[in-house]
Amino acid sequence: KATFDVMYDDTTESITAWVIETDRFDFIFGRSWLLKHNPHIDWRNGAVTLS
Repeated sequence: KATFDVMYDDTTESITAWVIETDRFDFIFGRSWLLKHNPHIDWRNGAVTLS
């Protein structure tokens, strides 16, 4: 596990995450984080907008 700060807009949030070695993904968000932030994902442009 690792704890780190994620910064977006005017917010900084401390996140604890499992660190895994994979070539397929940069980061995997958990269900609890997704439910809390309810992001809008633009798959074509690779953009994530938080509610």
